[in-house]
Amino acid sequence: MGSLLLTVLWTALGSQPFEEAIDNIYLLAIPSSKNKFDPEDDERCKQANKMENLKNYELLLFFTTGTPGNTSTEEAEKNELFVAAMTNKILDNLQIQIKNVHVHYEDKISVPGHPFSIGLTLAELSAVSTDDDFCKSFIVGSKAGIHKSTSLDLLAIYFNTNSISLSDLAPDQFQKHLTMISQSKNSDSKASTLPDHQYILKPFSGEGKLVLHKHPAKDLDKINYQLTLSELAFLIDEDQYQDV
Repeated sequence: MGSLLLTVLWTALGSQPFEEAIDNIYLLAIPSSKNKFDPEDDERCKQANKMENLKNYELLLFFTTGTPGNTSTEEAEKNELFVAAMTNKILDNLQIQIKNVHVHYEDKISVPGHPFSIGLTLAELSAVSTDDDFCKSFIVGSKAGIHKSTSLDLLAIYFNTNSISLSDLAPDQFQKHLTMISQSKNSDSKASTLPDHQYILKPFSGEGKLVLHKHPAKDLDKINYQLTLSELAFLIDEDQYQDV
């Protein structure tokens, strides 16, 4: 990950949005030749995650109330209500921006003699809080639902056959390769400027409207999302079909 920026004004959570910006996410995955699953290690990871979540909750409690976690039952209940209200306030006004994402999976084992790679690239994904008419706004006391306006820029999926192995590259070369792909995608949306990939889902962009109903009625979906796309094209060639 290149950078993670959180903008939180604890003294102005009632009037200022909670902003999260993530830039340059690169992930390389390869298959394991042997099954190395360890039940005991898996259980240790689960317990560690539980403890981490508990620490995060106590930290949030301290920042929002100035009170440590070891309080009386009555005080704890009041604090939980306050934290719940503050959490809802943050979610109502959470603004997210994610830029330059590349997830790359390569496999030299499944199809001997035909190494392939599958990847997902994304130039940018953003979401801002809006009112019921999807106009950007700071939300105060929204009980019906959360409204977000989203923007999706150049999302694509590729399936490269007989591909080179990025896992064999040095770390700096690997990062440079993925960064180059990301920058070329951000420079222009025309196909001539895109990396030489065998796309199964060609790069596309779109605008979306998201509604999360907090207490939906029986005839109302909890999540409603409308996405308007510029274009959408799925492709598969003979080499890709043979490697499936």
